[in-house]
Amino acid sequence: MRMTLLLTLVLTAGMLACSGGGGSASNTPPPPPSVQAPTNLTYSTNPATYPVNSAITANLPHNQGGAITAYAVSPALPAGLSMDLSTGIISGTPTTPTPQATYTVTGSNSAGSTAASLTVIVSGLAPTNLTYSTNPATYPVNSAITANIPHNQGGAITAYAVSPALPAGLSMDLSTGVITGTPLALAAAANYRVTGSNASGSTYVDLNLTVTTVIPPPPVNLAYSTNPAAYPVGVAITPNSPSISGVVTGYSVTPALPAGLSLDTITGIITGTPTTPTPSGAYKITAINGGGSAVVYLTLQVLGPPPATTYTAIPDVNFQNALISQGVPISNGQVSSTDAYAVAQIIIETNVGIQSIQGIEAFTNLTKLQLNHNHLPNSPDLSHNTNLTWLDLWDCGLTTLDVTKLTQLTMLGISMNDIHTIDLSQNVALVELDAQHANALDNPNTPWGVTQGLTSLDITHNVNLVRIYLDANRIQTIDLSKNTQLQEFWALTGQFTSLDFSHCPHINRVDVPGNQLTYLNLKGSGVPYTVWTRAVTMYDATKFLGNPNLTQVWVDNVVAVQNYMATAPSGTIYWWLDPWTQLVQ
Repeated sequence: MRMTLLLTLVLTAGMLACSGGGGSASNTPPPPPSVQAPTNLTYSTNPATYPVNSAITANLPHNQGGAITAYAVSPALPAGLSMDLSTGIISGTPTTPTPQATYTVTGSNSAGSTAASLTVIVSGLAPTNLTYSTNPATYPVNSAITANIPHNQGGAITAYAVSPALPAGLSMDLSTGVITGTPLALAAAANYRVTGSNASGSTYVDLNLTVTTVIPPPPVNLAYSTNPAAYPVGVAITPNSPSISGVVTGYSVTPALPAGLSLDTITGIITGTPTTPTPSGAYKITAINGGGSAVVYLTLQVLGPPPATTYTAIPDVNFQNALISQGVPISNGQVSSTDAYAVAQIIIETNVGIQSIQGIEAFTNLTKLQLNHNHLPNSPDLSHNTNLTWLDLWDCGLTTLDVTKLTQLTMLGISMNDIHTIDLSQNVALVELDAQHANALDNPNTPWGVTQGLTSLDITHNVNLVRIYLDANRIQTIDLSKNTQLQEFWALTGQFTSLDFSHCPHINRVDVPGNQLTYLNLKGSGVPYTVWTRAVTMYDATKFLGNPNLTQVWVDNVVAVQNYMATAPSGTIYWWLDPWTQLVQ
């Protein structure tokens, strides 16, 4: 025991001697360096203005002093923006316009903190596509004008300016852009640049104004020498010239004509050499003057090279003969694809005994088919004639007709058939619908027509309709709320109980005698040139067809209508109402 203790003491002393060989030097490790507090926090962009709905460039922090280990911001950043709480980087896509505000960003570490005031604005959309309700506008001197109202897309406009100054007597509200006043002196046609702006940008329109002594009446009866027209690719066309009644100061077309064709904006003549095959389509051509405009839908097609030759049978001999009479070669009861491809129109206006038009499917470039007074026991298959823009099957004994594949149709005639319903949902280019029947104005012995006609009609998809003829049908109501281009509505001796034209600002003729109307609304439709709710029969001038339950016709302004009726030039207006029918507003 004593030996063990002695050995332990000796070993301990030796170890102490070895460890103390350095004299008085210390072996304690140095203390860690002290952490510095961050200072002078800044951001790469300050103040920052960001457009709404656009991803921002990351906004990066910088500071002096110690490194920042944590960030905080108060109040919360605008919606869509966020801060990385470790790096302080601000990113994102702002979703809501936000006025200028100051956000306090604090960066800290274990030794302290620093703060920066960050100014952020989220601006709204810049305005685009500024237009005016009337442009060009021609105003009579010394007469108060109808307010000319601006419209735009994109962000709301907060300020307007115009240069040069408007003609004497006219002024612009610099907040709303509305132009009002009474022009005091004549002014030649000139452009006035109107600029609308907000915090995010600006847009402008050149407004053409004229002050004159007389406003010309709007042009009417615009038509083209060839309509529809089918042109072969690569061949210069014969100029297609317009005809019109009235003064015209300019022409325009929408959409753009097929490549290689052009419209002279002064004369309206279409010329050129088409360069690309283009399917049949409707082109809206507008002729304008200071008093208004006239519109025609021109159907054009550019034909590509014909396909390889095949042959299609034409079983009906009378149909063969009708085609031959129009210059279509028929051999052994067949037509070649090459010959059929070259045919743009088939017009058969009289009864020649045709009972089938089988083989019509070969005429794939056909744009116009008119077949009147020939009895077709079976509805024709027109699903291959997708370039048709004009289809008139007057008095063909049809009970059904499928036109859902004919999406280029601008005119459809189904009068004097026994079709009760028809699907027009795919015919959005339709401009004219002719579905009338013999009525009491034509023959008192057939007051409802020789056939029953339509019992219902949905035209809510046909937003380009300009003219509708529905004499002697069995329709009671019709939704016209989508037909904002409608100009003429004919429905003599029918069963309509109510008609609402308040969504039809261009309507100029309403012929509806001999119905069962209890409601007729013309509010919002201006002052139609012609409104008939009664008419004398052609067979007996002492007998009238009226609407016995129609006591009121709704208009925007009774006095304006009465003045219009009293002062309009002879032949331009004709209102013939039942004596018990009153104008109300």
